[in-house]
Amino acid sequence: MDRRFNTGLGITTSFTYGKGMAFQTAEDGGLQYYINYHRNWARNDNDRSFVFTQSYVYELPFGQGKPWVNSGPAKHVIGG
Repeated sequence: MDRRFNTGLGITTSFTYGKGMAFQTAEDGGLQYYINYHRNWARNDNDRSFVFTQSYVYELPFGQGKPWVNSGPAKHVIGG
């Protein structure tokens, strides 16, 4: 979900539900079960079922076309 406000603030929110599956290996890097290798199929060690991410971006009001510091040499330093 994205939301952008007219004041220069932007918010991005996401939620993910998933399951990571892979072949599990023993400590030496080989499969744990050689006879029935389907038993090695399991959830990953780094599996994250629920992931919530939220980020914010705010555009500063400096520079050309903005309300503050829109002229002079400071426009090029701060606004650019």
